[in-house]
Amino acid sequence: MKFNLKSTLVFVFQLILGVTFIFSGFVKAVDPFGFAYKIQDYLTAFGMEMFHSFAFPVAVALIAFEFLLGINMLLGMHVKTTYIFTLLFMTVMTPLTLYLALFDPVKDCGCFGDAVIISNWETFWKNVVLSALAVCVFILRKHVKSPYSDKLQWLTSLSSVLFIVGIVVIGWSHLPIFDFRPFKIGTNIPEARLLPPDAVPDEYKTMYIYEKGGVQKEFHDVSEAPVNDSTWVYVDAKIELIKEGDKPAIEDISMFDLETEEDVSDILLVSPDYTFFLVTQRLEEVDIRHLDKINAVFDYCKEQGYHFYCLTASGNDEIDEWKKLTGAEYPIYSSDEITLKTVIRANPGLMLVKEGVIYNKWHYNDFPAEAELDKPLKDTRFGNIDYPNNTQRIVFVSIGFFALLLLILGLDKLVLFIARKRRS
Repeated sequence: MKFNLKSTLVFVFQLILGVTFIFSGFVKAVDPFGFAYKIQDYLTAFGMEMFHSFAFPVAVALIAFEFLLGINMLLGMHVKTTYIFTLLFMTVMTPLTLYLALFDPVKDCGCFGDAVIISNWETFWKNVVLSALAVCVFILRKHVKSPYSDKLQWLTSLSSVLFIVGIVVIGWSHLPIFDFRPFKIGTNIPEARLLPPDAVPDEYKTMYIYEKGGVQKEFHDVSEAPVNDSTWVYVDAKIELIKEGDKPAIEDISMFDLETEEDVSDILLVSPDYTFFLVTQRLEEVDIRHLDKINAVFDYCKEQGYHFYCLTASGNDEIDEWKKLTGAEYPIYSSDEITLKTVIRANPGLMLVKEGVIYNKWHYNDFPAEAELDKPLKDTRFGNIDYPNNTQRIVFVSIGFFALLLLILGLDKLVLFIARKRRS
């Protein structure tokens, strides 16, 4: 077989672009609320908070669009349309990420969800490379070959969209099948709040301001400052962060008793007993239909002697209203809304902690059933850390999707074979 440089190059470029778009779309689909929150961060940064309610549908549309571009690019389908939309997409994203890199209105672009965190400058240069590859592929598009015929490419694209929307639905109606956040099951929260011994600290620069004859001057080093010169008068010192160092995996998990204004997080998170946390960003947004599930877990905790607390970002008025509405007898503590959204992607969600270690987490659709709460936790499947088997999940999802693509490819070849038979 004769070596064709252009065909080889376009295949390599397709592979890089396709895999990047597929990975980016998939990790965001796994955690659609996380991507929606990131879109809200963008809207806030640009003074467009009034559009926050559209963040989730926009997130789903972008996830499906990005994943579809990746599949079409990788398989060489709908060549002209795919490559034009890829160029348009990169034409929008590259200047946007340059703006983010220059002015830093949002710390993390969210292009790979929470799976891979890269800086805004790294994101920009990544997009520069992808844009260059997109231009090259568009120029060399005549050399693109697809294993699928034109007649069934639409079915492959449709199946890809349905697959990724299915992943989104799972992440919306249950917890994400892959948890890339710091509050994943098995995390020791007190340890995750600490920096490792070899952590790189923040780097600061101190400027000393002195005045002489009504004129102020900045000195960048204390050795240069006229400390012993009485003709100079010390005015101020400014401390500027030059370079951020390492951060602990969990920076904030504060819990406040609104009555005493005391931070009780250390007390609650190191309890040697099983402790259930009902996590709700906003009590006023909780569907009252979940009340029976919540009360079932609370009643179980009372019977077995376990702790049960509610964490929310709602204010005193909303907490009082919740107590009146539900008759809640459990303590309710205040916490940061962003932290609570990071802890669990559900409103409400449930988290089981013992000695600071996260044993389990539940979406409100998956709260333990009342029939399962009939004996001590140590004698149930909930009493041990339920580590998710991510390798098994990746294999299962990958095999399922690629089996679907192979099935369509087999159907495609069968249709072509029958068509040739009829013509002969």
